[in-house]
Amino acid sequence: MRIFSWLSLALLLIGGLNCVDTDSGDLFFVFNGPSEVTNTPQVPYETRIYSLDENNKEFKLIWSMGKNKESEKIGLYPSDKVLLFQVYESPEIYLIKYENLLSDGIYKIQAQERVNGCFYFKARSGTDYVLVNWTPVEQYKSIGDHRTVSEFYQLDGQLFKNDYKSIKGDYRVSGIRAYGVNESDIISLPFNGDSVISVKNEALGLQFPPILRQLIKADPVRGGVLIANEPEFAAIQMCPNLIDLTHQEILVLDKIKSNWKSVLVKGGDTNLRLVNNYLVGQVLNPNPKNDYVKHKGEGAIVTEEVAFIDPVGDNIFYSNLGNWAQVLLIEGSTVYYSIGDKLLTARITEIGLEDIQLLLQNSLIRDFQWAFRVPEGGKAADQKK
Repeated sequence: MRIFSWLSLALLLIGGLNCVDTDSGDLFFVFNGPSEVTNTPQVPYETRIYSLDENNKEFKLIWSMGKNKESEKIGLYPSDKVLLFQVYESPEIYLIKYENLLSDGIYKIQAQERVNGCFYFKARSGTDYVLVNWTPVEQYKSIGDHRTVSEFYQLDGQLFKNDYKSIKGDYRVSGIRAYGVNESDIISLPFNGDSVISVKNEALGLQFPPILRQLIKADPVRGGVLIANEPEFAAIQMCPNLIDLTHQEILVLDKIKSNWKSVLVKGGDTNLRLVNNYLVGQVLNPNPKNDYVKHKGEGAIVTEEVAFIDPVGDNIFYSNLGNWAQVLLIEGSTVYYSIGDKLLTARITEIGLEDIQLLLQNSLIRDFQWAFRVPEGGKAADQKK
């Protein structure tokens, strides 16, 4: 599991970006994979967005981040309909308001130097911010701690000159992918206290209601990572000091009722990410050959089960979708997911997933990481932000 360090400083410049005209359907997919089909192992990756014509079963390229530009981190925040891309080993970040993808919703952010972390922040006022972290190059040449600084910017390029911790709002996160690149969009949350535990990240000015120690099943604990922070709920994946080979513990906060609950998920190595209003993840079991004392081991054992948690509805179920199934989108009771180069759909019922159907098969699908909907109407054009 990769946890981003905080917090470095960035100067942002909102720049222009080009899109491609489209009259295609309203289902879109985020691609982060090889830039070309080849047998050569060292092929550069690229991040793109494709649309799907659901009638003709054809993909069309809508947007590309640029030749040989791949994302180090991809976050999708369904409540705000925002995508965030941190470009690999680059000072660039892209933010897309995907409801306006075809008109004026794409923003390019330019830091002074290579970015080592970024977060999307939604203020209660409705204003969008991006917190970007970087370390000056000269710091890497010195021995010892590297100085990091932070700046908070609106999408119009204006710097928030006061203490950004004074802004009321929420950092959004999308959780942890089970495998591959872009595996984490999370925030570290140390725990402090005995019977009543405080939950906060002081560097970000982020704080949640306290948790009663008796609620937590993992024992002992040193904290967790925030994997979702939506308007109605938040979720923390625990980091116990003792390795549990059978389950992961997730603490879920109901923001409406302001109370916490503990949810146990199958698989000691299972990681969850936010897909619309669900927390979803392939069930992964620790490899019995691993030595956690010496920090030596092998990859997790992949099962065919995928966990689905409805944080608000207090529902959890598992479905045998196959090895390395990746859930891309959940719309109402319809689930879109991929296995290899196959795109499938299924329906959520009271007993799990049913009516599984193959939508189409295409080599692009194996590198899809998210899917989303864009309202019909409008064409893409050159954008200046």
